Amino acid sequence: MIRPATLDDLPAVWELILELAEFERLRSEVTGSLEQLRAHFGSAFHLHVYECDGEIVAYALWFRNFSTFLTRPGIYLED
Repeated sequence: MIRPATLDDLPAVWELILELAEFERLRSEVTGSLEQLRAHFGSAFHLHVYECDGEIVAYALWFRNFSTFLTRPGIYLED
């Protein structure tokens, strides 16, 4: 089931972020923290999670942007 994330979901999402960094061999590039993720949740980005059998197994982090060349809004989808 895909649903909007809540603050309670952030620890599981943070673990997925770290797993992705590890898989991509980029763990040393991760300088953020769960606390920083919490601090910006809902204001700087939006987050949806995919839950399977009660476990969060995937996420989509996105935020709004605006193209000056196209003069229209859009979204940027991360991970």
